Amino acid sequence: MNYLKILIFSSLLAVNLMTLATEKPVDTQNSVLELRYGVESLAYFPQLSEFMITTQRQHTKLWFAGIGKKWELAGYALDAMEKNFDETAKYHPIFNKEVPLGSHLTKYLEKPLGDLRTSIDNKDGRFFKKSFDNLTSACNACHIAENLRFIVVQKPTFLPFDNQKF
Repeated sequence: MNYLKILIFSSLLAVNLMTLATEKPVDTQNSVLELRYGVESLAYFPQLSEFMITTQRQHTKLWFAGIGKKWELAGYALDAMEKNFDETAKYHPIFNKEVPLGSHLTKYLEKPLGDLRTSIDNKDGRFFKKSFDNLTSACNACHIAENLRFIVVQKPTFLPFDNQKF
């Protein structure tokens, strides 16, 4: 593995040195990105489905924390969900070879996540339930837009985590 990283780095360095030798301008930003993605391609990173499974668990935890009025825990769960969406977009910037995932997630999730944050900050159980339903609908709308209408998210009906108090 380290040999491959050294090989990629050496190759990119050689290309940059040849570019310098021919006095053409060097696009250092692209060179750094090429090196970064070359090395990252050798490293493990989660598949999109793994991020979505994590989101599913966070969705469940968020629901039970919110309806249990455990506002600090609900805020923590929402933070984790938002971070997971950021990581999803970072590691999978393009979905199905054409969809910019980050802007797509923002399009569908920005308002419901913001409303959830407001409901948690204000400790407003009624608004939390409405905002959570809107988040769930937004997830399904995104799945439909991505031709994944067979993935249907619903409000959790039971708590699968018996080792945590909600």
